[in-house]
Amino acid sequence: MGKFGNVFPYEVYVEGVLKKHFQTLGYTVDKGNPYRAEADLICIDPLTNETWMIQVKGKTKAIGVDFNTCLGQIIKNMTNPDHKHAIAFPDINEYWEQVRKIPFWVRKKLNLYVIFVNEFEDVRLIHPNGVLR
Repeated sequence: MGKFGNVFPYEVYVEGVLKKHFQTLGYTVDKGNPYRAEADLICIDPLTNETWMIQVKGKTKAIGVDFNTCLGQIIKNMTNPDHKHAIAFPDINEYWEQVRKIPFWVRKKLNLYVIFVNEFEDVRLIHPNGVLR
């Protein structure tokens, strides 16, 4: 269950909310295989084959380090340009500060989505062309 359990703002919570969110939308959701360097969540729409590769992080004592690790992990998983790639975090100021450090043109060029999950299980998806708050 992870070091801090299934509570906001930790990784297990964010991952669980996203799994439920994508399943509600009709996607099949699998946990990636860390031994094959896959994303934390792989979500596939069985009708359209749309595939989301999502790397998830939660609150830790080293948010900057974990954020940079998350970016590296998702970039390494960008093996198929047809997949949608996303990084996902709890909706807390520390992660918003980190996301704002990614230049807009970089998010756009990488076609990188950003997902925030709050304590009410709301999911906020920011398109690569989207404006950050």
